[in-house]
Amino acid sequence: MTFVHRASKPCRDKHGRIYASASSHAVQLLDGAIRLDELFPKALALGMKQVAMTDHGNLFGALDFYLKAKAHGVKPILGCETYVTQDRFDRSERKSHHLVLLAKNNAGWKNLSYLNSMAFLEGFYYNPRIDRKLLRERSDGLIGLSACLGGAVSRAILYSGMPAAEEVAREYDDILGRATIFWKYRPTAYRIRKR
Repeated sequence: MTFVHRASKPCRDKHGRIYASASSHAVQLLDGAIRLDELFPKALALGMKQVAMTDHGNLFGALDFYLKAKAHGVKPILGCETYVTQDRFDRSERKSHHLVLLAKNNAGWKNLSYLNSMAFLEGFYYNPRIDRKLLRERSDGLIGLSACLGGAVSRAILYSGMPAAEEVAREYDDILGRATIFWKYRPTAYRIRKR
């Protein structure tokens, strides 16, 4: 089963292409409610010729997603909503933030796979985690998306203000390249309790 990410609605880019992201049911029980065999016909009916899968912290559903997308004539975009921490080797701090990474080509897929493997082998502490140093080393072929309210920029806005958020955004611009990092801004009525 695959779920459409609850925060994602199909949207058009400047070229008129429509995009949405999905999360695999095998590891994302709370992120939606659609099976893969239902997702792709629905995507095509909505005019979407590409669909991205962005499971939290893993790529376990990638092969099934890829094969079924291809079988339905949909271009699969493989990705992962990663957990980024200051130091992936540090087991004293559980804090991390979300960053969606999409593979834009074969080099990106190899780097995404490597990052995901290292997140489990070197960075696992409650969640599979990477750090910015490793991301900088393996950013070729990747597209970054700011993710949800758990993303670095969102958290910086909430807890430290706009100047801190701009500094975080500049760092990710430097790591991934300004042309391959996208920041999502949206008004929300969601109230956040600061910890």
